[in-house]
Amino acid sequence: MARTYINLAVALGTLGRLEEAADVYLAALQRYPEQSTARRNLVNALRDLGPTAHALAATERLATLAPTFPPARKLLAQLYAQMGRPEDALREYRVAAELDPRDAEVQRRIGALGGGPP
Repeated sequence: MARTYINLAVALGTLGRLEEAADVYLAALQRYPEQSTARRNLVNALRDLGPTAHALAATERLATLAPTFPPARKLLAQLYAQMGRPEDALREYRVAAELDPRDAEVQRRIGALGGGPP
């Protein structure tokens, strides 16, 4: 059943309907929270969508559904930074660093935001 959601979301994304694709991926994750393909594809769709209110809301929801999924925390931090919310960005980068301490990009971004070592 998860495959049906993913196929629909992929088709919507291919048509450039990224907000709808993101909503379908979130629906899939609501029913199948361990579905890693839906998580990865959702992060990619949201990254392509850019810093919009919809992308932020969907990424926050993904971070709630999969709190230990580093790409979600990293994308949330990026969106916060792009939307002029550096404190929130720093908080999420620190969470991402705890989840994946080897991610050098996250470490650099923490430093760039003046956060020093996480």
